[in-house]
Amino acid sequence: MAADKASFLLYSDLIHTVNKLTDEQAGQLFKHILAYVNDENPVLENQLLEVAFEPIKQGLRRDLKKWEQKREQARQAGRKGGLKRAENLKGSQADVATAKNAKRPLADQAVSASVYVNAINNRQYIDILKEKKNTDYAPWLDGICRKHGLRSTRIWRVLDKFLEHLKATEKEHDGLGSFKQHFVHWLDKQDQHQMLEEYKTRKIGAL
Repeated sequence: MAADKASFLLYSDLIHTVNKLTDEQAGQLFKHILAYVNDENPVLENQLLEVAFEPIKQGLRRDLKKWEQKREQARQAGRKGGLKRAENLKGSQADVATAKNAKRPLADQAVSASVYVNAINNRQYIDILKEKKNTDYAPWLDGICRKHGLRSTRIWRVLDKFLEHLKATEKEHDGLGSFKQHFVHWLDKQDQHQMLEEYKTRKIGAL
């Protein structure tokens, strides 16, 4: 018998066998059955009792096998249930984490798109200045170069640096006037912090 199995079945039709035994033999048979199911490995010396016990022993073995199969099925079901609960818990935790981070990728995409659009819009103002550098905006650019002692040939490199600043700060301008005003203000700060030295002439005021 299994170590953790505390009961067994005796079927009612056993009475037909027991009725053919004396009370003493029936008592011996019952004691033998109890010794057998408690794994005491009893031995019957009476051949009649041995014959009477054989079908009982086979029935006990069949019942034990069925019990072990059911126990294994219950164990597997419990294991699957535990795994399912663990998966559900893990899935719930993942859903919570996904929900918390759901807006982040969209925000990142929005930032990337915004930076890209801003870069295009700001770049077009520089292109306008380049196209008209010899006409409408030449005096304005010359004045900036004189004020900060910049080499006229390097003003475009300074504008590219300003464009990088706009991209980093995600600043967009709604017109060329706003762009120019911001550029002048930015130049003043750069000059105050001596960030324009590589673009300057040797002597302030010279082109």
